[in-house]
Amino acid sequence: MSITTLRTTSTTNSYTSQALKKDIKMSFLELTYTSNATVGNRQIRAILYNNLGEALWTSRAGAVQAANLIRDYEWMSGVYREAAFIDGSIQIPFPTGIVIQANQYFKVYDSNNIAAGDSMVISMQYSDVSQY
Repeated sequence: MSITTLRTTSTTNSYTSQALKKDIKMSFLELTYTSNATVGNRQIRAILYNNLGEALWTSRAGAVQAANLIRDYEWMSGVYREAAFIDGSIQIPFPTGIVIQANQYFKVYDSNNIAAGDSMVISMQYSDVSQY
């Protein structure tokens, strides 16, 4: 079983992955979100979709992000849900042992759609658990 770290960027307030080509077990998903000067509270969500575009799992960060800030959102298993940012970061739990199957995909975004000019860096670590 190999461990892979994916890192990508988005110059908007939304990122949708491509459909996965193999089954993976997620270790963590981290989003560094940079909000621009547009006033408003960003509400960050992560959603896992099946190949038909149906939502299988939705996670809301809980805390909001205002304008002109950089915040880290850290999804991982085995953590308590934090209600506020601590030193610019918030931990959000996801189910232990979650496996994302081939042809599924995920999206992270500002559900309030405050400013398309916001940006993000997405990092994810996972293990390939495909059956050969």
